Amino acid sequence: MPRLFAFRKHHIALKPSSTHPDRYYALRSRAAPWYTRPTWANRLKAWRKDLPQPGSPYRPGGYHLLILSPDNTVSRRQADLYALRSEVAARRQALETAVEVN
Repeated sequence: MPRLFAFRKHHIALKPSSTHPDRYYALRSRAAPWYTRPTWANRLKAWRKDLPQPGSPYRPGGYHLLILSPDNTVSRRQADLYALRSEVAARRQALETAVEVN
């Protein structure tokens, strides 16, 4: 059965970070601490569960929705996604103007 919103377990932040408005962070991790901030509390949780410590190889700076790809393809994929985003925005604007005319 679906749970009420207050009783759901959130593994990824629902809103971006207040200090980095374009970055999201993982709240919980079950194995490797990908995208988890290396705070004292997160390090303690990892130590208690005998998991790797959050930090350098696990991208502690969070993630950007347009840059979820392997390191060697980030720049190419980012350019493609920004082009796609501008194309979608242009189509949306054309549809809105067509609806206003009718």
